[in-house]
Amino acid sequence: MLSDEKSHLVRLLRWSEKYTKTDMVYLASGGAWSIIGQFVAAVVALSVSVAFARYVPKDVYGNYKFILSIVGILSIFSLSNLGTAVAQSAAKGFDGALAEGFKINLRWSILVFLGAFALFGYYTFFGNYALAFGILLGGCATPFLSGANLAGSFLNGKQDFSRATIYFGVIGVIVPALALTSTIFLTQNVLILVAVFFLSNLAVDYFFYTRTSKLFNVQDATFDPGMLTYGKHLSIMGVIGGIAGGIDQLLLFHYAGAVNLAVYAFSIGIIDQVRGPAKALDKMMQARFTTRKSSHIADSMVNKILWMFVAGIFGAALFFVFAPLLYGLLFPAYMDAVPYARAYALGFLALGAIPIGSYFISHKMIHEQYIMNVGGSILQIAFMIAGVVGWGLWGLIIARVTASILSALIMLFLYYFPLRAMRKAGGNGTL
Repeated sequence: MLSDEKSHLVRLLRWSEKYTKTDMVYLASGGAWSIIGQFVAAVVALSVSVAFARYVPKDVYGNYKFILSIVGILSIFSLSNLGTAVAQSAAKGFDGALAEGFKINLRWSILVFLGAFALFGYYTFFGNYALAFGILLGGCATPFLSGANLAGSFLNGKQDFSRATIYFGVIGVIVPALALTSTIFLTQNVLILVAVFFLSNLAVDYFFYTRTSKLFNVQDATFDPGMLTYGKHLSIMGVIGGIAGGIDQLLLFHYAGAVNLAVYAFSIGIIDQVRGPAKALDKMMQARFTTRKSSHIADSMVNKILWMFVAGIFGAALFFVFAPLLYGLLFPAYMDAVPYARAYALGFLALGAIPIGSYFISHKMIHEQYIMNVGGSILQIAFMIAGVVGWGLWGLIIARVTASILSALIMLFLYYFPLRAMRKAGGNGTL
């Protein structure tokens, strides 16, 4: 009976491919695990957010988010996007990419350590010991944490979505969240909260890194000699992107204070969690695109862009309607975040560009990626600085939405010319 139901489902998915121009069986098999992982991540993140909203003062939470954003910016001065290169090497059969990637990551993290100690000295000099020790702890833990996280990228590259989800999307999310939530009920000391966040994540991720290494015997496997070069390119592009991803919280903290930063965090938090499935889909497309010729991708690309754009419109409309009810139920102390969250949801319209980004990355189109990442990030930084200085929190929200939509349009423009060339090549077939 179950076999018949499965057969019917496969036939239905195959039938839908003439409309989606996508291998829906592959998408469903990997997507099922992705949905599980994203559901767990969303529930866990929501639970932790509720605990922060109800039991931690806004100024403490603002300082906590500030420390995480500082450490996040420090991490970009290593090979922060090495995971993508590891995933691509793993997809090509280079199992040694994981062990080599871990070593490379530590070697290139010297600036993270130095930056953490420099900021430790700075904040210690001005008597802010919580920020000083929090940044030092996070800065020293992050290189090892990012190295351990390469195992998740490796498993995605091997298309072992079940292990990737169970290790890093379920257990790797639940255990640190339980540790952090338990700590919130015991203390609101920002330094202790930061310590529990980093150390619990490091312990779980390193455990699964060693487990994955033994499972695939990566120490004795061959590695891709071109992985480091591509990883450097991706990470150089990621420097500006990383600054763009963290400077919003730094600007708001210094110009508007910790309380406004807390409101901002709750304004964007739910929407960023909802984007999780789109990010997982991006990883799946990268793994699939890596082994496909450009001519075989061309015919399906337009469909993917349109479907993602429609999903973005639907998501934005749905959030706009239910946001007040959602915040009233979960975050009553942050009802003032609702208007900002509704405006931020307009960024869903940029989801249509995700398949293009996946294609550029999987086919190592360096020129397009530099324009996409560096150009888009510089645009976002400029908008955010002008927005925060001129209009505070509202200016920041509007700047982020505008920059994301313009970046998506730039990606569409960059894709237009290779698309025309691929069509001339006469490629056909599904993704």
